[in-house]
Amino acid sequence: EETWPYAKGLFENATTASDRYIASVYWATSTMTTVGYGDVAAISGQERVYSIVSMIIGSSVFAFLVGSVSRLVASLDETASIYRTKMA
Repeated sequence: EETWPYAKGLFENATTASDRYIASVYWATSTMTTVGYGDVAAISGQERVYSIVSMIIGSSVFAFLVGSVSRLVASLDETASIYRTKMA
C-alpha cells in the first residue's frame, strides 16, 4: 500500500482489520490528547489498547483538575463580589 499510515509504519504489525482499527484509534487518541508519538511507541495491539486507555484516563484526570481549580477561582471571585456589594 502507498498510503501514509503504511509509509509511516503505523500498520507495521497490524495484520488484521481489527489490528489496523486499534492502530488508527491509537493514532487518533495520541494526536487528540497531544501526548505525541515520542521515541517509545506502542507496537502490539495490547500495548496500543493500554496506551489508549491510559491517555483517556490521564486526559480526564487533567480536565477534572483544571475544572476544579477553575471552579475554585470562580467561587473566590464570587465571594469577593458579594463582599464588595455588601460593603458598598
